[in-house]
Amino acid sequence: MPRAQNREIRIAAGGDVGAETWTEKRTYPIKDGRIDPDRLTYLGDGARGTFVVGGAKDERWFWKKTIPMNHFFLVTLHGRKAVFEAINLRHQIIDRFEPQAR
Repeated sequence: MPRAQNREIRIAAGGDVGAETWTEKRTYPIKDGRIDPDRLTYLGDGARGTFVVGGAKDERWFWKKTIPMNHFFLVTLHGRKAVFEAINLRHQIIDRFEPQAR
């Protein structure tokens, strides 16, 4: 997402329909292929309405967290504050991310 990296965007969310559709995932903040605490964090959703069949944990350098589990993201906005929560089918929060407002 080069366009997003050059702006003040802090979060990018998306999903896929490939082999990783079973995984909740969040990266470290990244810019130009390196971890950069002031840059873009990617959130990925998966397993929407499908059975989770497991899989190997993805341990590439850019993933801060990956969880093979059905889930959805709940985004709560309060003024300049945003909270991103990945919630599983038992209504448990499996990941929570609060980016720092600028």
